Amino acid sequence: MSEPTICPVGNYCVVASETPVQCPVGTYNPVTGGTSIATHCLNCPPGKYCQTKGLSAPTGDCAAGYFCKESAETARPSALDAVSGRWGKCTIGHYCPIGTAYPYPCPAGTFTASEQLTQASECTSCTAGSYCLTRGLTAVTGLCDEGYFCPAGEAQRRNDANKCTAGNYCPSGATALTPCAGGSYQHQDYQASCISCPKGYYCAAGSTDPVICPVGNFCMQDSTAPTTCPIGSYMPDTGASSSCLTCPPGYACTTTGMSAVTQQCDAGYYCTSGAYTRTPSSASQGGGRCQQGYYCPQGTGFQYKCPPGKACPNAGMTDTEITGSTTYSCQAGYYCILNAI
Repeated sequence: MSEPTICPVGNYCVVASETPVQCPVGTYNPVTGGTSIATHCLNCPPGKYCQTKGLSAPTGDCAAGYFCKESAETARPSALDAVSGRWGKCTIGHYCPIGTAYPYPCPAGTFTASEQLTQASECTSCTAGSYCLTRGLTAVTGLCDEGYFCPAGEAQRRNDANKCTAGNYCPSGATALTPCAGGSYQHQDYQASCISCPKGYYCAAGSTDPVICPVGNFCMQDSTAPTTCPIGSYMPDTGASSSCLTCPPGYACTTTGMSAVTQQCDAGYYCTSGAYTRTPSSASQGGGRCQQGYYCPQGTGFQYKCPPGKACPNAGMTDTEITGSTTYSCQAGYYCILNAI
């Protein structure tokens, strides 16, 4: 008569057993002397799978891209467990490295619409201009708030590290700072738009404040830079908003950007409004050369009639020729009325 044999690992032996019974697939038994399936055949533990019957230890780790909560029968369970979701492919919004029991949610700032990710680095960075607030997202949470910008991977819709700074604007969904265009400015942080540059000022691209228009220039609304006064004009004041002043009679504004009138018209010439040369030859140049019968002192805006008793036979005659010399006095035997030549 033989002695009873202790029930081996991977099996259980109920009362009056003639042979051991193997623990079923999805379970294992690491000890000898098992007495029942309920007591000694253990569910395959989290992160492991038990592929065959009669196991004394799990077969191995659940494969990357899959999860095995308990009682898994294969390393790559392609179908979700119909009983209670105990195993299956790694779900969207999650990743599963090797030996995963419960899918890991993709971190805040990321999302994924794909199954079977194997590591966190496979989660997609949140799309630039959007934010991904929580873990385990399958799509972005929404657009970045106006007054902020969201680079790729942003988790917050209002991150002060990404505030819109003065000189820039950030509409909803901004991916980066956008400098204010030339002709506009923004003096505050957290703004979604820029302000039109006012008259009498200019605003270069990215301006935080308007700059007053300097002398010798004018600045219309939305100016990106001062407009220089052309020849024939000047501007003595800052903040001019529409145009420059016309060069006054008797003077010439010979260069651009003049802030003061300092150059008188040459003697022998007259300068009407807007002259741009001290010796204008025509009306288009703002004056002309003194005609016969007239004389022109320095700095005059018009021609003087030759005085009685004098003759002005030449063009371009000056006052010194008339008053400081007898050369052009009326000759003996003649008399000269006004405008004599």
